[in-house]
Amino acid sequence: MANDYWGMCPSSEIANEINHKWERHQRWLSVTGYGERAQKMYDTFYGDFGISLDNENINAKMSVNHFKSLIQRLHSITTQSKLQYVPKSRNSDAASMNETDLAKGLLEYYSDEKDMNQVTSRMVELGLVMLDSYVYAPW
Repeated sequence: MANDYWGMCPSSEIANEINHKWERHQRWLSVTGYGERAQKMYDTFYGDFGISLDNENINAKMSVNHFKSLIQRLHSITTQSKLQYVPKSRNSDAASMNETDLAKGLLEYYSDEKDMNQVTSRMVELGLVMLDSYVYAPW
């Protein structure tokens, strides 16, 4: 079974295979230190950095998160312009030009109807905070 795809296991063994893969992933996060770094980044970005002043006359709380501000600024700079995909054909025959027009239409459809700009913007923000990010697009 070492070289077989894990998803092709019999249904009676699939849960064990998924559990085994999860345990291996958890070990990898621990050994590499990636999990701890990602947790620190998450805590720093979304955490509570309140400074409390409790006095008889003053009860105030001030929150300053420079890290979040810097990440949001970097995200803004990175994603401020709309994505522009320009498909080009390698050949100049009619079939290739038709395929190029089809590709352009598909890209416009996904950009407008499926809001790919928002999806990629969210992916960039997640990547900046969690050190890694991806988009699953089964098309």
